[in-house]
This record gives sequence, structure tokens and C-alpha cells, in this order.
Amino acid sequence: MALMKAKRPHLVIVIIAEVIVFATILFFLNFAYVHASETEDNDTVATYEEWKKWLESHRSEGGTVVLTDDIIVPEDENYLYDNGKYRKNITVKTAGHTIYVKGQMELWPFLSLEGTGGSEGIFHVCPGGSLTLISVSILAGSAEDTAVVQEEGSFFVYGEETGMGLPEFFCQGRMILADKPVVSAASAENYQDMPVIVIPEEENFSVSCLPAEDDVTINQSGKTDSTAIPVIWQDTDFPKERVRTVITGTYPDDYVVFRDQNPRCLVVYGSSTNPYFLLAFAETYQNSGLILHMDAFVPQEGTVTLQGSDDKRTWSDLESQEVSEGEQISWYPAYNLLEEESYTYYKMSQRLSDGTTLDSDILELTEEYTMEGTGIEGSRGGETRPTEGEDVLPPLTQVPGGSSGMGNVSASSASDSDNASASDAASAGTGSSSVSSGKKEENKEENKEAGLKTPDREENPEEDTNYPSESLQIGVGIVLSVCVVGGILLVFLFRRKRR
Repeated sequence: MALMKAKRPHLVIVIIAEVIVFATILFFLNFAYVHASETEDNDTVATYEEWKKWLESHRSEGGTVVLTDDIIVPEDENYLYDNGKYRKNITVKTAGHTIYVKGQMELWPFLSLEGTGGSEGIFHVCPGGSLTLISVSILAGSAEDTAVVQEEGSFFVYGEETGMGLPEFFCQGRMILADKPVVSAASAENYQDMPVIVIPEEENFSVSCLPAEDDVTINQSGKTDSTAIPVIWQDTDFPKERVRTVITGTYPDDYVVFRDQNPRCLVVYGSSTNPYFLLAFAETYQNSGLILHMDAFVPQEGTVTLQGSDDKRTWSDLESQEVSEGEQISWYPAYNLLEEESYTYYKMSQRLSDGTTLDSDILELTEEYTMEGTGIEGSRGGETRPTEGEDVLPPLTQVPGGSSGMGNVSASSASDSDNASASDAASAGTGSSSVSSGKKEENKEENKEAGLKTPDREENPEEDTNYPSESLQIGVGIVLSVCVVGGILLVFLFRRKRR
């Protein structure tokens, strides 16, 4: 009996130690649950900027966010969300609110949107807005609730890329789509696609010179396609003099034009002797570079020199080309606007084998970075810019390649991929590009427009440095391990003393 009483204190110590270990485990499990619950409760956004910031910061870890107000994507926005790299599930609970798309937005995989829809829908694409949903899911409560509303004059595309290992597109709820097909002129996407009509020296302009159809991107029933449709040219734009003129048009009433992306055609008056410019436009590059694209035609064999001037009196030679009779050439002068200024005026001067010198028409680079025709003594009445409007400058992230002929610009776009996932391998991402002096690359980089466009993927995993949930799990694991090891050591010591 005395022996048993002597051992009881040791037994009490062991029991107390096991209770401490058990209580510690419960405490940290409860702390982890409470912390996760508090984090989920705090994941709310009320504006588009907050929502976009939240999506970017959670792309590598996933999570759930709740909308506390309607989200409006601004008209000047062009946003791409793509989680093909990390493939972490993101859930957006709209909580009865609507995402209004007035700008352009693309949402790619592992993204789920849940809400009641209402009369406005979970997504509401406004006129002039563009929404693309690829391999995402929309749950609008029931089949009778509204998932998507597409107003007339907007673009809406949905689908999946299962061949890239991405999930299928899923939608629970109604899609209210636009009645009329929405079209955008191909030249609105790429200026080099603008039709150019050359009126020979001995002929006059007539409406029969203009193309009867125009290449467009057409959007209908959630899909896009490239096709040609009839075009109606505005006779008020027809040239009154023999000067280069941009003619605008419209499409039949069966179609709705996306934004102001109407058909355009450039009319140029040719020469049988002198070189002359065809399509010409300017393009800014990374906010500090400028590239001029100038196509030209040379009727006679000889040496052609591109020249620049600031006053149309003193001309500087920029570069030269040896050309054959009836050859089309291209010039690509480039400038770093932080280090140098571009010339204001450009022309070609050709020297024939007999010593004769021939000059072309003159192009003016305006302050708005457009290129328009001008005469030796100033702008001739009635001239209009070959490229007009706010869309003169193509996207800053991509520079078209060169064509045949020498130039003084090198512009390249390199594909960049952060990993070898199926979706990344199938993308056509644009990485860093460079602009420098030298020869223009011989081959143009083709801009491919498909019904379901594969987005660029430019990820920087080093930017995602906050992982509170992972840190918490590691901390809890360490504490639990210490507690378990401590309990085992106490039991081991107790048994040794009993012996």
C-alpha cells in the first residue's frame, strides 16, 4: 500500500502533462479555425480596383471574396485575369451585386462566380464593353436566375480550353444575349489591315474603285469569327482633289458597330514616274519609343533615300535602298523620345541611273503621332490623315515586325513562359521587346485573332510574398510537434522511474 501511494505523484504528473498537451492542441486548432474565419470574413471588396487587386494577390493561393457593392469595369480598362499557371480556385460571391463591364475584360480558368443574379445578372456587358469568359463557372442560384446580360453593341465571348488542361465552362442561369451581331472592322485592330486603293495617274476616282466588302470580327451568340460583310462608303468623304484621303463607311442595318470601329479605306493617287507613299502610321512603344511605319511604291529602278526635315527646306538623309522597277518597299525609322526628337516631315528622293532626281509626296508627323500628307508649301486643302481617331496608336505591348527592305529599326517580341504547364505552353505570350537602331527584321510577326483568344501570361511569382495561411499551418505544426515530443519524453521518464 505504501508503495502504491509513493507512485501516485508520478502518475499525477503524467496525467497533468497529457492534459496540457491535449489542451495545447485544442487551443491551436481553435486558433487556426478562428484565424481562417476572420480572414474569410475580411475578404470583401467594394470597387473594381479593390477587386482587381484582390484577384492578383490571391492568384497563387486561391480563396473567396465577397462583393459589398456593384463593380464597374471602366471604359478605358483592358484587363486580363489568367490563373493557368498556379491553378488555384478563386470564388467570387456577388451577394446580389452585379459586375458591369464598360471596358474590356478577359477572365480565364479556375474562377467561380456565385450569386443570385437578379434582373441585371451577375455580369452585365454594357454597350461598347467586351467580356470574355474562358473555362470559368457561373452559378446564378437557379436556372431561372440571370447569369449574363449582353446589351446591343457589346462583345461577349464564352467557352473553354479543355485541350489545354483547363476545366469546362459552366453556367447555371440564363444568358440574355444581344439580338444583332456586333462587328468591328479589322483595320480597327491592326492599321496594316486598312485597305489601300491606288488611283493611277491617268485615271479619276470613282466609287467603283472601293471594295464592296470589308473584313470584320463578328460577335454573335457568345462566339466570334472573322469574315467579310458588305460595306456602305460615305460619299461625303470622297476626295475632291487628287490627294490622299481616308474614306469611312458603315455596315448594313443588320449589324451593330462595336464602339466607333467602322470601316475605313485609304485612297492614294499614284505616279508613273515618282515614288509615293502608301499606308503610313506612327506607333509609340513602351511610352518612350516611336516607330514609323511607311509603305511606299517605286515605279522606276534606282536608289531611293528616305529623308527627314523639320522645316521642309533642309533635308537629312536617313537611309537608302536599291530598288527594282515597280517595287513596293517599307521604311521603319525609330526614335527614343527620351534621348532624341523625331523629324516632323518625311519624303523619298530617288536618283535614277541617268542622274535624274525624283521626289515623292511629303508626310507630316503630327503632335498626336499621326501621319498625314502635306505639300511643299504646307498642307494642301482637303487632305486627311491616313490614320485618324483615338485608335491611331496600336497597343503598346506589341510592335508589328518589319517587311522586305532595309530600315533603321529593330523590333522584336519574345515569348515568355514561367513554367511548362499545358496552358502556358499553348499561349502566345508577349514578353519583353526592344527597339534599337539597325536593320529591320525581315519577317513580320503575325497578329493572330481567333474566336477564343489565348491570353498572354506574364507572371512574376516573386511578387506574391504574403502567405498567411501557409505560415500559420507551419507554426501550428511546429507547436504540435513540440507538444507531442514533450509528452512522449514525460511518459518515458515516468516509466524509467517506475523501474
